[in-house]
Amino acid sequence: MNQWMKRCGFAVAIFLILPVSAQTVVCTNPVGYVKFECPGGSDTVVSNPFHGPPRWRGPLAAAPMDVGSGLMRFGLGGNPGFAPNSLTDSPHYVHCAPGSGASGRVLRISAHTADSVDVVATEAEAGGLAAGTSVSILPAWTLGTLFPPGTQGTLH
Repeated sequence: MNQWMKRCGFAVAIFLILPVSAQTVVCTNPVGYVKFECPGGSDTVVSNPFHGPPRWRGPLAAAPMDVGSGLMRFGLGGNPGFAPNSLTDSPHYVHCAPGSGASGRVLRISAHTADSVDVVATEAEAGGLAAGTSVSILPAWTLGTLFPPGTQGTLH
């Protein structure tokens, strides 16, 4: 028994010593990151905007109308008064508000008048939209708007 206890005591001693002497901390400094301090329990909000502020928000004046060639015309309520080419000189989209039959759908604007927009869509894609449905007109992100050349030293 005495011999057995000596062996067990030696094994226990090895297990206690090895973890202490084998601990090594390895770390490197991170490169190419941005660090934001967001204290727990605070009202700090961090987000990446998926779209900019709307150019216009309001109701549809009537149900969308098929104008052919894969285009649907949306009449806009409230006379938004868009200037010629103001929605086609750079890409813009119609965003269908939550609660509509096309909730969250985003449709590219291909042409417009002062109070209507033609979007690339089929009747099925515009289904569920009716007079009074709330929509927004959003400018699309481009690399030039997301990373303006005047503020970039490495991308341009």
